[in-house]
Amino acid sequence: MGMKEYEKGFVIGMMEGEGSICLLNKKDGLQPTISMGSKDRVLLERVKSIIGYGHIHKQFNKKNNKMYWIYQIGGHKTIIKVLAWMIPFLITKMKRALLLKEYCEQRIEKNSSWTGRDIRKYGGSGPPYSESDYKFVELIQNA
Repeated sequence: MGMKEYEKGFVIGMMEGEGSICLLNKKDGLQPTISMGSKDRVLLERVKSIIGYGHIHKQFNKKNNKMYWIYQIGGHKTIIKVLAWMIPFLITKMKRALLLKEYCEQRIEKNSSWTGRDIRKYGGSGPPYSESDYKFVELIQNA
């Protein structure tokens, strides 16, 4: 991610103003996510082109009956890469970023010890979520 200083400033400004750093508790497991929302797709396309990861999709806001765009980044390794350069510049979202990065690093470490035997025993593609994994959901929400 060789970006110019003004591009970093633009992305950090978007993150601080319109962004979210969270660990979603979905029915199929915990999902680390960095996202930004806007009515302007072009704005989010610019953020995506600077960061180099993620996808953009439409979403309907039931509260105000309007469509808007969401830019999302997922995946443990990608989240770590993106947060590594963002963290020094974040202010209001720094604590969430640090916690999510720590969660992703721990989850990758757990996955590295996961064997074929474990997959056959438990199913799925990674180790079962532990109490400490779920604790991160609460920590990040309250940060």
